[in-house]
Amino acid sequence: MVLLVLVGVLGGLLLVNGDDSGQGTAVQAAPLVTAAPTTTASASAAANRRVCIDFDARGGALYTLFVVPMMAGDGGRASVNVDIAQMRRATATVAQLRSADLGAASPSIADEGERLIAAADALGLYPNTDGTALLTAFVGLAVECQKANHKPSWFDANELAST
Repeated sequence: MVLLVLVGVLGGLLLVNGDDSGQGTAVQAAPLVTAAPTTTASASAAANRRVCIDFDARGGALYTLFVVPMMAGDGGRASVNVDIAQMRRATATVAQLRSADLGAASPSIADEGERLIAAADALGLYPNTDGTALLTAFVGLAVECQKANHKPSWFDANELAST
């Protein structure tokens, strides 16, 4: 009769093969390999990608209409005249970023995305509205997407810095 005993040893299996006489040899077996579960990091990276792609699709109009003109000139501009109807459409579009994806994104992208949505929703479209929060969150999310290797197609940080 052959006796086979499995004993767990430091992440692997030790197989002991012996007979009725008590004699046997030990053989180290290969460690068990299982499929790794989806990690929080990979889920976060996937959510970052979805947020940044959504932002790329939604942010171009606001970038052209508001961000670039505000950043132009020495130290930026204090104000810019915009068409109210265009501004409403542009802010409503970025305010529709997918909040479900933001909730799963990395903290830096989630924070900037939530700030952008809040600023776009809160922007009072009346004369002399302060758009500082909108501008800051918009550029912040564009920079965070660029850091995550998902740079919006319309975004050029160097251009903004040099205008």
